[in-house]
Amino acid sequence: MKRLSQDDGLSQGANYFRYEDSRGFIWITGNDAVNRYDGSTVKVYNLDRYFKGCPPLQQGYGFAEDDAGNIYVGSVNGLYIYHSSTDKFTLREIYDRRNDGLAIPFAFRDGKMWCFNRKYEIATYDVVNSKIDHIFQAPLPEINSAHIYDMLDLDGSSFYYRLPFLDNNGSIWCPGTNKLYRYNINDRSLSAAEPGIIKKNHALILCTYFDRSRNQLLLGLDKGVLLYNTITGREQFLQRIGNVDLRSVISVTCNEHAIAVQCRSGTLLTDRNFKNCRRVRNVPVEFARGIFDLGFDKSGRLWMCEDGMGQIIFRFSEFLLSKVPGNDNDFERLRQKVVTGFAEMPNGDIFFQGDFLLEPGTQQLKMVHHIAALIGRRAAFRPETDLKRRGMWLYESAYDRHHLLNIYFAGMKEAPVLKYTIHASSGLGTCHALKILQDGRVLLSFSNGLFWLKEKALVPVKNIPYKSFFTINPLSNNRYAVSYLNKDMWLIAADSTDNLKLIQTILPSVQSFYVQEDSMRHRYWVGTNKGIYLLDRYFNPIRHFDANNGLAGTYIYGLLLDRDGNVWCSHQHGLSSIETHTFQITNYDKDDGIQDWDFNNRAFYKATNGTLYFGGVSGFNYFNPPLKPVSFYQPEVYVDEILVNDLIVQPDSNANEIKELHLLHRENNIVVKAIVKDLDNNNELIYKLGGTGTQWKHMPGKSLLTFNSLAPGTYLLELGVFDKYRHRNLHQKTIRIFIAFPFYLKPWFWVIVAVMITTIIAWWYNRVRLRKQKVAFRQQLALEKQRNKITADLHDDIGASLSSLQVNSVVANELLLQHPDRARKVLEKIATQSKQLSENIGDIIWSMKPGKDEFMTMSTRIRNFANDIMGDGDIQYQITMDEDASMRITDMTIRKNIVFITKEAINNAVKYSKAKNLSVTLTLEADLAMLTISDNGIGFDLQCCKGNGIINMERRTEEMGGSWALETGLELGTTITIRIPLKEGI
Repeated sequence: MKRLSQDDGLSQGANYFRYEDSRGFIWITGNDAVNRYDGSTVKVYNLDRYFKGCPPLQQGYGFAEDDAGNIYVGSVNGLYIYHSSTDKFTLREIYDRRNDGLAIPFAFRDGKMWCFNRKYEIATYDVVNSKIDHIFQAPLPEINSAHIYDMLDLDGSSFYYRLPFLDNNGSIWCPGTNKLYRYNINDRSLSAAEPGIIKKNHALILCTYFDRSRNQLLLGLDKGVLLYNTITGREQFLQRIGNVDLRSVISVTCNEHAIAVQCRSGTLLTDRNFKNCRRVRNVPVEFARGIFDLGFDKSGRLWMCEDGMGQIIFRFSEFLLSKVPGNDNDFERLRQKVVTGFAEMPNGDIFFQGDFLLEPGTQQLKMVHHIAALIGRRAAFRPETDLKRRGMWLYESAYDRHHLLNIYFAGMKEAPVLKYTIHASSGLGTCHALKILQDGRVLLSFSNGLFWLKEKALVPVKNIPYKSFFTINPLSNNRYAVSYLNKDMWLIAADSTDNLKLIQTILPSVQSFYVQEDSMRHRYWVGTNKGIYLLDRYFNPIRHFDANNGLAGTYIYGLLLDRDGNVWCSHQHGLSSIETHTFQITNYDKDDGIQDWDFNNRAFYKATNGTLYFGGVSGFNYFNPPLKPVSFYQPEVYVDEILVNDLIVQPDSNANEIKELHLLHRENNIVVKAIVKDLDNNNELIYKLGGTGTQWKHMPGKSLLTFNSLAPGTYLLELGVFDKYRHRNLHQKTIRIFIAFPFYLKPWFWVIVAVMITTIIAWWYNRVRLRKQKVAFRQQLALEKQRNKITADLHDDIGASLSSLQVNSVVANELLLQHPDRARKVLEKIATQSKQLSENIGDIIWSMKPGKDEFMTMSTRIRNFANDIMGDGDIQYQITMDEDASMRITDMTIRKNIVFITKEAINNAVKYSKAKNLSVTLTLEADLAMLTISDNGIGFDLQCCKGNGIINMERRTEEMGGSWALETGLELGTTITIRIPLKEGI
């Protein structure tokens, strides 16, 4: 038995209608929503997005399905239609809501959904063209109330479980409280049928179920069960099943093999001939009415609703692993005890739990009465098989209330014989194991030593490395692996004497418990507290199996090999097997029938017929490998929802129908909610995403597939089911995901970028080339201008000076003989003119040299001139020049004019100013050079005294494109300020 409740996701614990559809889903109604169960998860349809153009469905009344897999649910508002292609509901009004909108579907035939309402008006809804036809009205009393709580009344007023139905011959049957009305669709005739049993006993019809395979109507009455053949009218009335008085039957159902009945005495299950009956569940009379809506699913499990508690599911087919106690086992005492050991009797019966036997052939349990009396007054016993003596040993693992520990031997039918008694004062401690050696000797392990059991005596074994024994593991060739608590396992050998030879340790530093020898492959399997180790013939580790490679439990409680050499182990999380060739691990859980999650230490046994037994906290499991699982349902991957960036993809489509996703580059966070639909078993979902890996990955139950920050590209999401029994990956569904590249990653974008870059480079190259041409042209113009200027300077200045020298030379030559004194003055004048001429030619040549190539900088040239003219005078001068002036000012016109203006200003100051101090400053800014020449002399009146020197300085300033400022006055000194723009290239 298992329960499906709110803990599993149901919206509510009170569920009144249930339906299994053709796709393998179970639909369940509640007062608040419709639920869909897939075998592992429950989906609740209570959100607005599941309903298109209609309010969410709360209480549903009845289910039906059309041939396209769409589900129809009745409601007080009309007929809700679940569209499987969109995973959404719509609402269709079948009856006039102004009077009563209740519509309950009950059958589908020839493209039409059949419904009825409170007045038993039968109508059809054409699922193709949505046409509604009102067919007939059954002459039954109007339903007073459709409220769900009225279904619990046993006075016949509730209609919930005697709904109309469509038989195999095309007739509609409408059950009332004591009559049946039949409407023939073909000839449109309406007739009444009153079974004789109902009329004779004045019985009330409480529930109905139509067995389509036998044309048989099962009617639950207030006095029993009536089986009524809808074709022949044959009746079979049952007031008792077995020894149970049925009385009021509130729910009845059947399948091919069985009939289930819910009455006040509980839930009964019987075969179709009513010969074998058993009580499935005992229910107190006062709670019987809270159990209703019995129904078999397609696999043969029995479902029922327990009001407020959800659904109860009974499974009658055998589990993969046989279990004791089973659901129908009557040994209540066995249910309350753990199973700590097994022993095999000579006839093959398996003894366990101190006083029970299991007959493997019949799988029947029986109590061993000649041992039960002993067990009843003793502490817990562990059994040990002794095939040599054709019996078994029973030994107490702990001291009884008299501080005694007893060892017995029992045969098939003989009472146990006491062989030895140990008092707690002996100091031996707990008895952990009793083993029969190959020669029949009995060896016991206690907490404080190993002992031979002799006739009426315990003989200690010498030469043992530790105390704290755990168990003894028999191996071939009279060898044994002895395990200890918190110590290394030792391999020992026994000879014909009572001595044991120590051979070697096994898996040093690993807490080892059990060893099984695979003699065919000459290797050993060891169960430890860290999983299972595989060792070679020399006890060297080959492989290690633990949680990292799929073993469900790592603290090993039991270890056995089957006939094929496969490993089976019990642990703290169920049972597991390891295939001896491929090393594939299979874990078995409660769906496979394990007695409970936790098993017991030393509680395992392999029978002579190959059956394996493992004991645990709630009974034991037994099976004879290989296991062959059988399932009615085929597991199917179902995609329930796909979200991209937390938004539902294609909200108007069923996610399970989506084959491709075309997404933008920023839509790269994808969540897929997928399940394995299988009402029989919980299967494991597997997936792989092509483009990120090719290995199948296993998904834990109820997890979401989440893919974040996927790069642009094409992906193939493959979904499948992992068959753990055959270790196969069953691929079932593929979704192609196309994530678009952003425009900046597309080829056309880079073509455009390349063209644009090429265009820009070409434009820049041409622009630079044009600039260079313009600069060269300007330089050519400037050079031509400089040439013209130099020509003018040479002509005006140098030429005039040379002419004057020529004239003066002629004059001096003429005066030399006649007027020597005058000739001397002329010659002195010629010398002065020659010197001045030399300086002017030097200034012109200097101004034509670039700053980086000149020998003398602008600052040096001005300082040298100032020193020559003012060095021996009384004027104190200061010259401040920007160090970068000579480098930045390369235009020869500006260079020359700056020098000439400075010379002219200094020369005037020396001649006329009578100044004591003079300063010359040249500073550079971003695009401006400023020349300032200032003295503290007597000044002059600018209005009356403006000579050629000032005019020349103004002219040179204008030639440079600069501005000129002269500040002077009598006794105010003189300041000349010139601002010269520095153009590009200057």
